[in-house]
Amino acid sequence: MCMAATGHSMPTYSIMTPFYRFCVASALLVIAPLAIATAQGPGSLGKGAVKESSNPAAIINGTRIPYEDYVARYRDQVSYQKKQGQSGEIDAAAEDAIFMQLVDNELYRQEAVRRKVNVGREEAIKLLLQNPPDFIRQSFTDPKGNFQKETFRQVVLNPNMITRIVNNGTNPDTVLARWKEDLNEVIEYVQVNETKKRLGDVLFAEKPLTEAKIRARYFAEKTKFNGSFIRVLHSTIPPDSIKVTDAEARDWYDHHQDDYRFAAARQIAALILPVDPPAADSAAHRDQIATARAAILNSTVAQRPGVVSALLRTLPPNRFPTDRPVNLGQLPDQVRDQLKNARIGDVIGPVAAQGEESLFFIDGIAPTTDTVIHARHLLIKVSQGDDAKWAEVLKLMTDLRDSIRNEDLFKEAARYYSQDNTASKDGDLGYFTRGRMIPQFDSVCFTGPVGKVIGPFRTRFGYHLVWIDEKITTGYHIRELRFPFAPSEVTRQSVLNDANAYAAALRTGIGADSIYKAIRKRYPRANADTSLLRRLDIYGDVLTTSSFAFKAKPGDATVIPLPYDRVLVAKVLQSWPTSVAPFEGIRNSYVIPHVQRKRQLEMLKPRLAKLNDSMTADMTLGIIRLWAPMAEAFVIQNQPISSPPDEDPTILDSMMEVTRNGGVSGPVRGTHAFYYLRVIEKTDAPTAADYERDRERFRADYTERYRQKLIEDAVTKARQYAEVEDLRPATRKRLGE
Repeated sequence: MCMAATGHSMPTYSIMTPFYRFCVASALLVIAPLAIATAQGPGSLGKGAVKESSNPAAIINGTRIPYEDYVARYRDQVSYQKKQGQSGEIDAAAEDAIFMQLVDNELYRQEAVRRKVNVGREEAIKLLLQNPPDFIRQSFTDPKGNFQKETFRQVVLNPNMITRIVNNGTNPDTVLARWKEDLNEVIEYVQVNETKKRLGDVLFAEKPLTEAKIRARYFAEKTKFNGSFIRVLHSTIPPDSIKVTDAEARDWYDHHQDDYRFAAARQIAALILPVDPPAADSAAHRDQIATARAAILNSTVAQRPGVVSALLRTLPPNRFPTDRPVNLGQLPDQVRDQLKNARIGDVIGPVAAQGEESLFFIDGIAPTTDTVIHARHLLIKVSQGDDAKWAEVLKLMTDLRDSIRNEDLFKEAARYYSQDNTASKDGDLGYFTRGRMIPQFDSVCFTGPVGKVIGPFRTRFGYHLVWIDEKITTGYHIRELRFPFAPSEVTRQSVLNDANAYAAALRTGIGADSIYKAIRKRYPRANADTSLLRRLDIYGDVLTTSSFAFKAKPGDATVIPLPYDRVLVAKVLQSWPTSVAPFEGIRNSYVIPHVQRKRQLEMLKPRLAKLNDSMTADMTLGIIRLWAPMAEAFVIQNQPISSPPDEDPTILDSMMEVTRNGGVSGPVRGTHAFYYLRVIEKTDAPTAADYERDRERFRADYTERYRQKLIEDAVTKARQYAEVEDLRPATRKRLGE
């Protein structure tokens, strides 16, 4: 982009490819079901609190989330997927994940406000000017590598200034509008990061890590051993032998009411019916593809692009760019091998994908500077700082390299030795382009020879060997003709009729059993269950079921179409509001067992004295059960210590460093049991000197992980008790979408 001449070197900000927006989308909007949004990009922080909307996407604890925020995230996700060479389509399940990111961000903001650590917009602007993120610096850095701080300050405080420094012939109003969009997202990015940091500080102050806990975690994570831990359950003391008075139970309940606070929930019965195309529908689908393929191939090569264009007007949109060739790494696995011998005008397929089949028309073949590599990989992991281990692994990898003479031997070695998750695939990394791997790995692969072992070379993960199968510099202009598996409307209506008949019977109770039996015969793949549904659970792939369940009354039933050609019949069985469970309702099922458990553990400890004196590292479980009939053993084989079920995952940490080979430590009291650690042999254990060397680095790493977990737990808890209205369907209808 040309920049206006101002007498000094100018930064490289471009409105043609908004850098901030792309970074934000890349970092934040990769969909994972019910993922808690991180501080890697902007969310709705600040927006929900300061901007009311007559067209909200949701109302969360009384705060409106503007529909525009949801649409912006949706578009960012579409853009990100396309940049990755993926489909630009987003299904209902993915839409819900985008929605849940907005919900979680707002709950996160509300938690910060409650603790008075939320960062407002004005403060975020000040922080942005003081310490801009790296991607800002890159976009406002001149050709000599100097960050143009003053220029950046001017366009942040006065966005209209952007039109004076960007001059590429674009309409100034467009330049300004796009800059304001980018600037707003960067400000929100700063809000999220700083608010998260401050919330982490508050939570950490409430539950700090001690030096002893950090040290214990270090040895627990770094030590590999053979042995076991023994769990002696509280039920070793028979509960029937412990009598709990009503006064004791009431006192326990009064002091532990937080343990008996439940989020709003619904119990629903569900039946999911698949909408399977019958044989006639499948035949029609095959005929449609065969007719399209024949129409293309029966034309001359010169006529084929026109035939394809006509066909595409009746099909879902082509997912590949039309202005540039794509590389093999962007294409489905089933297409790549056929492409190598393809010519312009050829048709590949049909290739099956989720819910559809596709034909791939080769519109052009052209060289590309975007080299694609197909490679195999063998990795042996080594911890940082373990110099002796690095040397040992280097020798092993060198010996392996010298023994591998062909690709088959490399596959065998990768299967046997590699500690990477590609080992089961003979080390196959698939096809990839520059920038997909870490820099050291990238550099070796793109400069190394084909058909020869490369390495060993070192990265932060360990030592690697690589085998390059091929390097490809050919690109393909592809037009994809997509044929969705679409059952006929007659088929869809038939399934809906069955679902509606069953729902009507469920509402009245008349004939429900007989209809259910008939449906199960007609739909052998139908899935039925009874589930406890919470307000923000994704049930049956979409949140629509939650929305119905929390507006309906017990006994109500409905029919909901689901993604991937399925129909849900749901009935609300029971309803629980958010509340502390009443004492009378849980006295026998929860309160008394909890009081008994406490007393059982108190009585169990002195009874373990004989076990404490006699247990050895290799004693059989049968002998242990002479003293502790309810004892269980959890075997560890050349691994770090694992967490006991239903306990604090760090409960055994304090025993790892002090337990010597052939030794036993314990007992440590948990919620449900007492625990012993038995070490037959430590196969890889750090020393006190190792800890002193690694202490600062490990403390920083573990503290950050601990802080993140505190934040995630806080948001998870907030989500359980949130009052959330999903208004997307109503808003779409109101806006005419």
